[in-house]
Amino acid sequence: MDRVRKHINQSDIDLIQEKTKKIPDFPSKGVLFYDLFSVLKDVELSQKLFQISVDAIVNFLIESQQEITAVVGLESRGFLLGLVIADRLKLPFIPIRKKNKLPGNLLKITYSTEYSQDQVELQADSLDENCKVLIIDDLMATGGTMKAAEELVKMTKAEVAGYFCVFEIIFFEGKKKLNAEENFISLIKI
Repeated sequence: MDRVRKHINQSDIDLIQEKTKKIPDFPSKGVLFYDLFSVLKDVELSQKLFQISVDAIVNFLIESQQEITAVVGLESRGFLLGLVIADRLKLPFIPIRKKNKLPGNLLKITYSTEYSQDQVELQADSLDENCKVLIIDDLMATGGTMKAAEELVKMTKAEVAGYFCVFEIIFFEGKKKLNAEENFISLIKI
């Protein structure tokens, strides 16, 4: 991450962290929710967030020499970042959605987070063994959602080439589930 961070203005990251609303006891008691939407309603801050995110990913790809052929975004805030990054990199965007939101032949996996158990799905024909995928979400805590996405991608025989999130709650050590030290980027560590 240091090789990516050197290309990013730390004061912009600090501002995004400061302006992100923290909502206690949501969605359940004891959870502190980081509301990315609070940043997105401020046009200038939103532009900074997307520019920083795109810069981080582009620099990651250049410096790690990772080839990416598709961007996978996790429902729902991962869609916001994933679509912008896919557009800028001129790559296809593939959604991973919660249960019963996608049509067709689906791959499914059940996973646990710090406050719930859920299921995510991926259209079975959306990736193949030639795809090298970047998985994107807004926040990583326990790593349950990102790990579920990784497993779905692997079920298609595609390769996970990298992971990106804006916020990482380091206490939970979620990225250890991914075994992805070299290919994991988080902009803001909490």
